[in-house]
Amino acid sequence: MKTVLVTGGCGCLGSWVIKLLIENNDKVICLERVITSAD
Repeated sequence: MKTVLVTGGCGCLGSWVIKLLIENNDKVICLERVITSAD
C-alpha cells in the first residue's frame, strides 16, 4: 500500500483517479480548494 496525494479530487477526473487508487488499496489524501461566491 502506498500513500498518494491527489489535488483536485472533487472534480470529474480527480474523483475517478481516487476511486481507482482506493480499489488498488492505496491510501489517498485529497487536497481541494473550494471557492464560494456571493455573486
